[in-house]
This record gives sequence, C-alpha cells and structure tokens, in this order.
Amino acid sequence: MIIYNICAGLSQSSSYGQISQLPEKLGVKIAFPFQYQQVPPGELPMFGSSTDNETTDCIIYADWNNNKEFQEVTPIGPGGQSDFSTWMYSYTQHDHLITNGINDLTAKMVCTIDNINFTKYTSIKVIGSTSEQVIANMSDIFSNY
Repeated sequence: MIIYNICAGLSQSSSYGQISQLPEKLGVKIAFPFQYQQVPPGELPMFGSSTDNETTDCIIYADWNNNKEFQEVTPIGPGGQSDFSTWMYSYTQHDHLITNGINDLTAKMVCTIDNINFTKYTSIKVIGSTSEQVIANMSDIFSNY
C-alpha cells in the first residue's frame, strides 16, 4: 500500500512540457552494404544517412553482432563535423572484421533535445563469403570510387 501511494503521488505531481526542437521523425538508415549482401570477410565500409544536420545534437554509432561497444561513425554531411545526415564507418581489425557467415551490423542514432536522449536503431545482416565471385563483385564496386 505504501508503494502504491508513493507512485500515485509521483504521477499526480508530474508535469509534461513540450519538447521544442523534436523533428517530426528521427531516422537512421544503412545505405551500404545492402541487407543480406554477400561480402568478403575482412574490412568493410558502411555508409548511411540520418535525419540529423549541423544544427541538431545527434550522434551516430555502429556495432557488430550486438557484442561490442558502439563506436562513433564519421560524419560526412555537407554541414561538417557535426552533420551526420550522411555518415560512414569502417569495420577493421581495430574494432571487428567481418567474418564468414552472418554478420549483424547496427547503426544507432542518439539525439539530445532539451536534455532528453532520443534513440533510433537500424540493423542489417550481411553474409561473409570467400567465394571468388563475391570478392570480384566487391572489387568492381570499389573500383568506381
């Protein structure tokens, strides 16, 4: 009964203010690689986009197979160092290489608005494969850059 009264008292005294800068939609997307794409094991770049821009207070992070601490990605949006509207990250031996089989790649967007953190996630799976065709396809993709 005491716990109920404390909770009831807290909920009655709560007030909710309007969050002034909340965009209509927060979003983060992985643009490359594609869902279930076969990729060679080893290093792999990941590119994406988000609803962030140079005036919002957002950061994008990446992880691998949900078992590593999130690492901050590199903002490459037109607004400079704080613009995560487009971003990139590279899976390397520094953090984690892509392995044979299924790899779960996640991007996490954290925005701080009026001292409140808002979080959005997106994940894809890629398949590490040592097939010569997969390796040749990836070489073709990156030779155009």
